[in-house]
Amino acid sequence: MNNLSNTHKIVFLLGAGAMIPFGGPTTQAVTERVSIFATCKYLFGILQNRYKDSCNFETLLSAIELLLEWHSSTDSNKFIASQNTSIYKSIFQMANVFRFKTKEEIWEIYRNVINEIIEVIKDYDYYPDFTNRRKGIDPLCLKKYITYYSKTSLCKIYTLNYDRLIPRILGKDVDIYEGIDNRQYAYDIKRFVNHPLTHFNLHGSIYLHYDYKGLILNDYPLEIENPYTISGGNPNEHKIFLPIIAGYHKSQRILSEPFNFGAGAFMYDCNTCDEIVIVGYSFSDPHINSIIGNFVNKKSTQITIIDYSHDMSLSRSLENRIKHVFSLDTKFSQIDNGTYRDAENKITIDMDGFDKYIRNHQEPFF
Repeated sequence: MNNLSNTHKIVFLLGAGAMIPFGGPTTQAVTERVSIFATCKYLFGILQNRYKDSCNFETLLSAIELLLEWHSSTDSNKFIASQNTSIYKSIFQMANVFRFKTKEEIWEIYRNVINEIIEVIKDYDYYPDFTNRRKGIDPLCLKKYITYYSKTSLCKIYTLNYDRLIPRILGKDVDIYEGIDNRQYAYDIKRFVNHPLTHFNLHGSIYLHYDYKGLILNDYPLEIENPYTISGGNPNEHKIFLPIIAGYHKSQRILSEPFNFGAGAFMYDCNTCDEIVIVGYSFSDPHINSIIGNFVNKKSTQITIIDYSHDMSLSRSLENRIKHVFSLDTKFSQIDNGTYRDAENKITIDMDGFDKYIRNHQEPFF
């Protein structure tokens, strides 16, 4: 067991962009996939009028969740909500069409969207076909990269994606701990923070499932069939449990089991790490931004942000989001082709992609 007092700790935070070299979809690709449903096309049309380019599959899930709540609300509550919540103004327009649908029919639409997302993830995660990739990371290269760090550091991997591709690539011969014993969550936070190599799906996984034992991590992904409700956080409030965290109640669901276990460990690791590597993350989740902004930014942690643009340029929108999260006043300067750094030399941004980053850091273990 590593000694926390003198061991370098590195945290990896993987967003959607981290999985693209492995065949993972972009947010836009998932959005287009769920648009195959006629009802969803209609909903997107309304939502895009309000949210423009920021409208995606999570906006759609939020809308359907609110339609489920809307269906059960009193007329007075509907009026109040439509006046005070921005997305409800779009829901008010949708409700005119959905007023003839039953709650079960709306749930069926919601279920179809979730299951379509599960299929998208399953395509590249459960049935990975690395032989047909035109470019990307060699799985063996990534395995060597991660195992090298786990031997020299406490290596903590957190993903915002719904897959388990990293543990699958590492294989059973690598000792990686996910807070799970016999397919069930052990909630052993001390073991988790002390283990040299850990992995956690902060936003859930397509492999999570309820059976007679309770919540388990399945060996294979299952479609959603019937709604399973969990406590919503307030007295007599219930929310639909999903194996993935997305949509309107995203920040609220992360505090429910088992996601709260990972959130607590993530806070601790961010507060005690020496280095954090953030890959393919859009900085659009307030609860994640709060953790990395407060628990990482308040100490002398080396921060590396890896993203991708075809010309390796740093867009103003991404730069502004990063500056906002880490409370920076200075601009980033280009120090190399595709590499940028802030004036305090605290944050390095690499816009050449995760696959190139891995290849450029091969010397220690090849």
